[in-house]
Amino acid sequence: MEILKRPISREDRTGPAFWIDEAIWGHRLHDEQTPWLILLEFLGVLRSEELAGRALAEDEFNTLTYRPQTQLRLRNLIFNNPYLLTLGAERLSDDAAWTKWLELMEQNAGGLESRDFSYLRARFDSFDDFASVVGFLQSSAIEGASNKRWSSKFVFPFGPSALYEDAAVTASGVSTDRRFFARTGEILYLMLCRSKRAADLKERLVGKLFDQPTVYDRLVAALQGDPQLAENERPGSYLPCSTHPIFD
Repeated sequence: MEILKRPISREDRTGPAFWIDEAIWGHRLHDEQTPWLILLEFLGVLRSEELAGRALAEDEFNTLTYRPQTQLRLRNLIFNNPYLLTLGAERLSDDAAWTKWLELMEQNAGGLESRDFSYLRARFDSFDDFASVVGFLQSSAIEGASNKRWSSKFVFPFGPSALYEDAAVTASGVSTDRRFFARTGEILYLMLCRSKRAADLKERLVGKLFDQPTVYDRLVAALQGDPQLAENERPGSYLPCSTHPIFD
């Protein structure tokens, strides 16, 4: 079993200057990344690489860089949208409910250059139908009842439209956050890249998850609109073992 050197040329410049914890305990294995979050991070990497035409293919060891989805419109609609219940209680007409809700989102949505959600009116027969879809995705969210900030909450991975990275949204902008997506999903992705069954795994995973979108993923896509991608690619992934029986 070959132990690979740390990829200095592709390291994440926003990461730690010195690898001390990593050298002792392994790269970014934090207990705040639950199994669900490992799976979501892995699926996000897989989707990004599949779009780039290199799913589960590693030309050189530890050269993975990927550009994940951010889906900030979707996140605002599901997790930063406390207005649906209050508007429902006001018993407004359909037109009045849409108008008031759009005004509230224009004022309060976070992390977006454009806060225009008017495209949704053409995608739903009524405001009540729209609110019902949002309510369904809220109720089925991963760890939806947690007290995490809205930008670190995740919809169920019904399909490619529902995948995005963890992010911190502040007044100064949007940035990657490694607290809950702590690279363990990246390690899982690299493990499968180095598996002897990588080609078979690619066919099964991509075919099942991405090539056959579900009805629920189409609902997510209707809310999100066109996919939103991170501005920059994410470097710095590192799996030190070139081969290992557990990969297979």
